[in-house]
Amino acid sequence: MTVSTYAELKTAIGNYAARGDLTDRADEFIDKVEAKFRRRLRLRPMEATTTGTMVADTPTIPLPLDFLQVLSFIFDIGSENPRKLEFITPEQGDALEYGSSGTPRWYTFVGQAIRIYPTPDSAYDYTIRHYAKFAPLSASNTTNFLLTEYPDAYEYGCYIEACAYLGDIGGQLQVWVQGFETTMAEIKKSDRCERNRTPTMHFDPALLGAGSSNIETDS
Repeated sequence: MTVSTYAELKTAIGNYAARGDLTDRADEFIDKVEAKFRRRLRLRPMEATTTGTMVADTPTIPLPLDFLQVLSFIFDIGSENPRKLEFITPEQGDALEYGSSGTPRWYTFVGQAIRIYPTPDSAYDYTIRHYAKFAPLSASNTTNFLLTEYPDAYEYGCYIEACAYLGDIGGQLQVWVQGFETTMAEIKKSDRCERNRTPTMHFDPALLGAGSSNIETDS
């Protein structure tokens, strides 16, 4: 059967296990598979941008909504070009003079906040490009980009969880494990290929036959 919605995925799980009483468990299977996706996948559709303004003399800003990982962190210092903040570890941050203020240069993570060093001495606008958590499947959110593009990843993952709960159904556990890992690798490869695609320049044939010209003299 074609799987493109939350309900269809739950039906597929029940059909595979030959059990009609797995409704609640199917939700658990899906949750566990999505947790694996969040840990292992960093894909273009998961990229997001968060903007805000630092508060003068305040060393922290909140993490972006559904934050997973920073791609870039830049801030505007006015007339000059935007500057990029560099990541440091919390231990490196501890070695810096605590309480000093100035133009920000570094950032790290402290709990559910981003710690900036030195503490901003002004209200700087900032932009964070980051990976964000995808919308999980539910009765109210019946699909997402992962299920649309990679339904097999969901199916393989859920069948693995069904085997973990019910036992190796039909001796197929290793088939599902291999299928899941292969699909995950293919998803990552496809995303890398799309990111690394070389731009192609196209020329108008009429211009190619028009001869050369001098930009300065327009001749």
